[in-house]
Amino acid sequence: MNICLLLVLLLPAMASAQTGLYVPAGGSYDVGDGTVDLANQNVYVAGDLLVGSGQITAQDILIADDGKVVVGTGTIRLTRNWTNRGTFEAGSSTVYFDTEPPTVATGSPAQVYGETLFWNAVIAENKTVVVTDCSVRVKNETTQPDSSKVIDPYGSPVNVELCSLSAKPITPVTIPFWVLMSLIMSTLLLARRKL
Repeated sequence: MNICLLLVLLLPAMASAQTGLYVPAGGSYDVGDGTVDLANQNVYVAGDLLVGSGQITAQDILIADDGKVVVGTGTIRLTRNWTNRGTFEAGSSTVYFDTEPPTVATGSPAQVYGETLFWNAVIAENKTVVVTDCSVRVKNETTQPDSSKVIDPYGSPVNVELCSLSAKPITPVTIPFWVLMSLIMSTLLLARRKL
């Protein structure tokens, strides 16, 4: 059996084995205005996770390819990684990158993967957030004390607001002069025939 196929087949089982909240494909979980505290566990979303005005606290969150997280005015608090391969609708929510509790081994930075547009992002003091690509953006406000840092995988500082989800500018293509003249002449000949 192909190792990649084996990993694809085992991913949901592995995710639920290490996950405090597992929302399967086709499933839905609604926090509403409640609080879900999974401080030492992870959230794996392959279906729909609705946060509303509530709060989720976890180590990691992984939004799978077809997964969707919709947050109204609520909050998501993470101590480690944010991975978005699906859809994240931020509403007017706040995502906190908190420091890890003293009972957990410290020193590991938070990793942020995948295109994400946060409404608000708050980075705790002494927290390091590694942004793996420039597709992470904060629409409203970023709170980042001087003691925290946002860096790329090479350790260079990154200003999250400068990152953009928009398409990269199109580089103009140079058209050879003879092609341009051929197009102009063809257009003129066609216009003349119609007269």
